[in-house]
Amino acid sequence: MMQRHSLNATDAALLTMLLDVLPNLPPGDALVLVAADMRLLRGADAEGLVTINPESVDAADVPAQLSSL
Repeated sequence: MMQRHSLNATDAALLTMLLDVLPNLPPGDALVLVAADMRLLRGADAEGLVTINPESVDAADVPAQLSSL
């Protein structure tokens, strides 16, 4: 993950852990990565994770965005 997405070790470990957990979620549950780190968000997007950047979403819009998942 570090090389593939140009991530630091901590972000690469987090992304790897999230990808490991994803297949074990109960049906209908979603995993959403909330982060403001653009490299981490780009890596997560590239790996197929749902992401939210709190710096680019109004707080009032978050419930609607989450319910649309």
